[in-house]
Amino acid sequence: MIRIIQHLVLKSQGKTTNSTRDWEMGISADRIKSALADFSAIALPTGYFWLTRITEDLALIAAAVGVDVALRIPSEPDIRKLKYEIDNVIFL
Repeated sequence: MIRIIQHLVLKSQGKTTNSTRDWEMGISADRIKSALADFSAIALPTGYFWLTRITEDLALIAAAVGVDVALRIPSEPDIRKLKYEIDNVIFL
């Protein structure tokens, strides 16, 4: 998954993805792990979710997979839609 994310970040930045040696140039594996590990959503009793602060690295990853991180208090259907969109970018 990390290599897929690195590939998508490089591609979104218009950089070459020909060599796996260059993949760390967009975002390192450690930065990806940290950004994803620090991100969470807290379920609110109203059916919405409170998202943790969006870091610069998480915003970079989200932009590379075409996810709008400006959504601050999404509903469960919003979360499902985002997951579907991410899955279509990464797995198709």
